[in-house]
Amino acid sequence: MDRVSHAAHASSTSSPTSWESEALYHAMLDSVSDGIIAIDARGVLRCANRAALTLFGYASREVVGRDVSLLIPAFEREQPVSAPSRCDVVGRRSDGAQLQLDLTLSEVTSSAAPLFVATLRQAGDRADEQAGFCAEHEFVSAVLETTGAVVVVLDPAGRIVRFNRAGQRLTGYSLEEVAGRLIWHLFVPSDEVEQVERAFKLLAGKHYPNQFESCWVMRDGSRRLLAWSNTAIEDAGGSIKYVVGTGIDVTDRRQAEQALYRSEEQLRESQKLETIGLLASGIAHDFGNLASVMLASSAALEAHIGDDRAAHAELDLIRHAAEQASGITGSLLTFSRDDPVDKCPVRLQSVVTAAADLLRRILPARIDLIVQLPEDDDSWVNADASQLQQVLLNLAINARDAMPEGGMLRIDLACSSPASDVGLHRDTGRVGRISVSDTGSGISQELRARIFQPFFSTKARGQGVGLGLALAQGVVSEHGGRIEVRSEPGRGTTFVVELPCIVSPPVAPDDERTRAALRAERARVLLAEGHEQVRAALAATLEALGCEVVQVGDGPALLERFLEQRDRVGLLVVDDALLDHSELMRLAALRRANACAPAAVLTGGASTVADSFGGTMDIVLRKPFEMSEFTEAVAKLLAASVREEPAR
Repeated sequence: MDRVSHAAHASSTSSPTSWESEALYHAMLDSVSDGIIAIDARGVLRCANRAALTLFGYASREVVGRDVSLLIPAFEREQPVSAPSRCDVVGRRSDGAQLQLDLTLSEVTSSAAPLFVATLRQAGDRADEQAGFCAEHEFVSAVLETTGAVVVVLDPAGRIVRFNRAGQRLTGYSLEEVAGRLIWHLFVPSDEVEQVERAFKLLAGKHYPNQFESCWVMRDGSRRLLAWSNTAIEDAGGSIKYVVGTGIDVTDRRQAEQALYRSEEQLRESQKLETIGLLASGIAHDFGNLASVMLASSAALEAHIGDDRAAHAELDLIRHAAEQASGITGSLLTFSRDDPVDKCPVRLQSVVTAAADLLRRILPARIDLIVQLPEDDDSWVNADASQLQQVLLNLAINARDAMPEGGMLRIDLACSSPASDVGLHRDTGRVGRISVSDTGSGISQELRARIFQPFFSTKARGQGVGLGLALAQGVVSEHGGRIEVRSEPGRGTTFVVELPCIVSPPVAPDDERTRAALRAERARVLLAEGHEQVRAALAATLEALGCEVVQVGDGPALLERFLEQRDRVGLLVVDDALLDHSELMRLAALRRANACAPAAVLTGGASTVADSFGGTMDIVLRKPFEMSEFTEAVAKLLAASVREEPAR
């Protein structure tokens, strides 16, 4: 039988080095849980450790010097010993009980007489140990196969050793198909192989725990994102034996998180726009009042300057500047609140010409402005002219900033019939196309994808808020058109605005008879305007038309005068900001009850308020407006009224 080698000592032959060495030796033997006995060549027991004495139920003095058959009756001591070996034997306790033993025997090589060391363990302990191992293995296997997480076991080279059912269900591969293959050659996209290999090397270098997310390619070619938690398992020598990766499919979760993030971003943008809308509404009324004064004064001066072309040109510039100032507010309101704009037939040539006239005054001398207008072009669009001019100004200002050292700015107008996008030419089959080109620094592809985003700006802090192009896109979209950008770094930029054309309207003759009839009628107009300069300009215009004007500057005064003179008032001209909610409701109730005069409602805000005034044929004028618009509205309202003013 085999013998287990052990550095045992034989008390009869050992040289007495020191009593400390012998005590240490016995202490080491007694600390071992297995039974150990030393036997000489004649089968005599020379020593036994504490575990062996406990196993057989003897004291040391009862076994040392006795034949080994005392403990193992069938011990075959005559069999030669060549190498350590183990076998099952039957032992006998001091009380006569038998023991099933697992015995391992080795020979101790020395110059003295041969000595053999036997290690003893009850066979039941080994069976229990094996049974426990099997039970634990079955438990671990059951857990691996029933868990919803993907579990993959890799060898030190990264080859797949085990792949649980969850992984097979997710990927569509069986264990037989993946076993022995390198994991990154099977599941990992080519652009992520380096990342996965690097993570695996960290594990192999014992830099763990290791956690990361990576994309896996399924058998059908689809991709799933997995969050991995990896662990390295070492052998008894400390070398990496296996790498176990546990992956959770987080694809749906990440998509939901991204959707939530986008929703939150949209909410933040919406809140920004709401803030802009509130701010714009607050300033629009006062801003419109100032622009209205400018327009009214320009109209009044025009009647006194005769044929002085230079003076007319300056007045035109003032009028255009006032219209553009109003267009800024109108564009902002349209962009932030999605309110409809006031549209009317507009000739595109007049829009481009007006914008170009203003640009020639504000562009630096280092920039050459070239405007190309086809002589025979007669393209009309349904639009707010001031807002379209503002779009062109925004594009031109961006072009100016892209050419700090100077360059060329070109504006081209063309009308064409595109081959696609029928939505843009549903009325006439034609599209008005305005191109704004510069020779500036150009825009990279990355920035081109973001330039229309609100609050995105490439300018330094304090030089831009990132709303110019966003406003331009909002205005163009509101007009049923589109805006595109073409650019490359170092090769300039071209913005193209396309708008659906309409049939040109007939020329309306100046209806002098209506104005004459209005002057003759001497209609009484109740004018309610809080801004003193605007009120004076409107009153002067009404009086020039022959109207009798009663002026008030606040809501209570308007209600008081209306109650006093409602049977004699032929027209109301009311600034909607003058009345609070209760005053507006009271005025509307009075008008509905008495079927009184129509109203011209003046507003500087973003909403249409005509319905709130209780009239049936009111007209809303958004500030600032031309005096010609105001005059036309007044004439139309008085002509439509069927009530005859009582004799005074």
